[in-house]
This record gives sequence, structure tokens and C-alpha cells, in this order.
Amino acid sequence: HLALALLPVLLICGLMIYQMKGGSLAMGGTKLAEKPDTSFKDVIGADEAKTALRRVAAFMKDPAEYAKVGARAPRGVLIDGPPGTGKTLLAKALAGECGANFIAVDGSHFSSMFYGAGIGKVKELFQRARKHAPCIIFIDEFDGIGKRSKGGEAGAGEQEQNRIINRILVELDGFSPLDNVVVIGATNHVDNIDKAMRRPGRFDMVVRTELPTPKERQALFGLYLGQVKAAEGIDLGSLARTASGMSPADIANCVNRAAAYTAEAGEKEVSSEQLYRSIETFQLGGEVSSAKGLLTAETRHRLAVHEGGHAMVAHVLKMGTVERVSIEPRGGALGVTYIARHTEEPLYGEGELRARMAMMLAGREAEMMVFGNTSSGASDDLKRASELATSMIGSYGFGKTFGLLSMAGVPKELIGPDIQKNVLDEARELLEEAQQECQRVLTTHRARLDRLTQMLLDDETVSGQPLLAVLDDQKAELELVSA
Repeated sequence: HLALALLPVLLICGLMIYQMKGGSLAMGGTKLAEKPDTSFKDVIGADEAKTALRRVAAFMKDPAEYAKVGARAPRGVLIDGPPGTGKTLLAKALAGECGANFIAVDGSHFSSMFYGAGIGKVKELFQRARKHAPCIIFIDEFDGIGKRSKGGEAGAGEQEQNRIINRILVELDGFSPLDNVVVIGATNHVDNIDKAMRRPGRFDMVVRTELPTPKERQALFGLYLGQVKAAEGIDLGSLARTASGMSPADIANCVNRAAAYTAEAGEKEVSSEQLYRSIETFQLGGEVSSAKGLLTAETRHRLAVHEGGHAMVAHVLKMGTVERVSIEPRGGALGVTYIARHTEEPLYGEGELRARMAMMLAGREAEMMVFGNTSSGASDDLKRASELATSMIGSYGFGKTFGLLSMAGVPKELIGPDIQKNVLDEARELLEEAQQECQRVLTTHRARLDRLTQMLLDDETVSGQPLLAVLDDQKAELELVSA
């Protein structure tokens, strides 16, 4: 009876001792050492990151050669970038390039309900890495453990985290040139990492990953579509342009979702339509069948005219490539027009900004032209156009009154009512000029707008060659004149 009574106490004591010693690296979100067969050729894009990491790989392949000339061995590398941009893949590729073992651990692995357990886990991690050298230690969500709390403000948990940071620094400082172990931390917020960790000889190398370029997105779609049963003739370039702002992980998920849509529909191959549907789900949210059921015939007609107006003005003013127009409700939008800029450079000339403003107003102006009135559906368009106009006058230097003076650089207390009125007056003038350009384009190409409107009413979504055909159609204007 006494033994049975003591059994729970003994189990708890054993668990505490186990946790105090750090637990097992096979548990708690950690993988044992492995040798990846991934290399940099498997990573699409991220050229600057790969160039930087190749220097680390060269060092790990022959540390003795570098030691001969007194070169300091790399100890810590931070890979910083948006979520889903391939930080884990880059770390694995580095290990594969230099034939190193790879140990992956999540930042949360070091947290524990027992005092001192996190420090034990750090010790065991580095002991295992030295045993399996050459070795890459990869710590995901590194900002979860790399941010130090100030002593006066820190509670027990924060103090334990500070001790974990200190222990990691002790381990890094204890590396010898021939240990051949490199620690890589993945983070979305490198500025949150403790400054002591980023001193020379520690995590002093920062590698940046970015969202993929259009060419890289096209290659990523090709890669992931090769892993599913896809239809022939899918326009990868159009997909890439439509998927602006998506990460490699987003694109992989998009293709998988399109494959799921295909299976649900009982189809045999993933089509362009399912892929665009998946992209729209990512960008706007899922389909809203309840909203669709509430739309009257008159409202659908207004939506088709509105979206057709956006598309027509964007195309005629060469704002970009109009990839797709839809009046199918998704998320908070009743309709959408996808327009891909000819370039993704973050610079805009005055002409492009004016064209962009006209495109924003085009839905409202199309409604006015066809119905003689407008609706609240243009409210967000007006908001964005007004923001752009005020920025052009107040910040970008495209105004007449202020010349080189930017309101963004003027203290708020110096911006009085007269200055505000001048900015708004010039912004309104820009909007009115854009409105006039809009009206000119829509009046000139009214026949094309009517055809596109009817196509949207018939099919709800128009894209690809049929869309380009109606946007470029000269025959429609000739028929209107002859009539």
C-alpha cells in the first residue's frame, strides 16, 4: 500500500528530473539529426540568400583551409523574411550542399513549466550537434526565444527565457573553428532579436528572403502543378501575374486547393478555372453563396457594368494586363477585376498614377453612363482614389502649389486650414481630370463595354483569350457607327 501511495510522487519526481535535464530531442517539436538530399538547385528564387549561404557552405566543407589564414568560422545566421518564403528549405539546402547533418527545432521547444529545463535542452541540443558535426542547427520561430526581457519588468517566465538566451550565447562563444557547427535562426522580425545575439561572432550574418518575382512565381506554379494531374495548356504566366504577393507556400497551397476543388467536382484534371478559383479564395475569401442568392437581375447587371468599366479603362489606358473579371461574390467583394502591372517595380510615374486613379473611378462612371445613377458599391473605389490624389499632391510632389514641399515632412502644427484646403482643392482637381478621362474612354468604347457586360451576365467570370478579344475588339465600334 505504501509503494502504491508513493508511485505518483515518484513519477512526478522522475518527470521533473527528465525535464530539468532537457528532455529528449526526439520530442517537443525537434527532429533528430538527418542528412538532407536537398540542394540550392531545388530552391526557386532567393538568389541573394543562396549566394550568401554558399559562403557558409564553402567554409563548412573545408574549415581547416579557412583556419590556416585566420578566418573566423561562421557561427550564427539569421534568415529573415515574410512567412512561407522558404527559410526552412534554404537551411536544408545549405546542409545538403555541404553534406552536413541537419537538426530542426522550434523555438517553443525550449519553453518548459520547470525552472532550468530550457537551459538543459539548449545544452543537449548543442552537444548533439557537436557529436554529429558537420551540423546545421535550425531554430524556427527564432524571435520567440531571441527577444530578451528587461530585468526590472521580467517575471519568472521572462527571466527563464533570458537565461536560455544567455546559454545559447555561451554555446556560440564556445565554438572552436573546427567544431563545424552553424546555428540558423528563422525569423519574420529580425529587429526583435536581442542585440547581444547579433554581435560579431554570434548571429552576425542576416540573410533576407523576399516574396517571389513574377518569373519565380511562374516557375513555382510549374513545379507544383507537376505534382498533380494538371490539364495541358495552362497559362503559367497569367497565373503568376494574378498571384502577385503570394509566397511559395501560398502557391503550393493554392495548387493543392485547386486539386481538391477538382476532385470535389468529379473532374479528372486540374484546370485553369479551378486554379483561378483557388487564387481568388486566397486573395478575397471563399465563395459567398448566400450573397449570390440575394442578388436581383438588376443588381447583377449593375455589377457587370461596374466591373466591366474598371477593366475597359485599365486596358485602354495601358495600366496593366487585365487578367480576369468576375461578378461572383467572394469574401466582402461582390465583384473583382484582376489587373497585373506590366512591372512590379515599386516606382510609379505621374502618368501611371493618373491612369490608376481613372481605373478606380471607372466602375462608378460606367454605372452613371448606363443607368444614369450610381450606388454605394463605388464607395471603396472613391476612398482609394481620394487617398491616391491627396498623396500625389501632399507627398509625391505632383501638385502645383507646394512644389518640392511634402506634407509628410511638415510638422502637423504648421499645417493650418489654408494649407489643408489647398491640398484638397488640388486633389479634387486631379480626381475631376481622371473622371473626364474615364468618361472619354467609356463613351468611345461603349460597344465593347456592352459586350463585356453581357459576357459577365452569361458566364459570371471572363478571363484569358475571350477577355482580351472583347477588350481589343474594333468590330464592335464599327457596328455602333454603322447602326
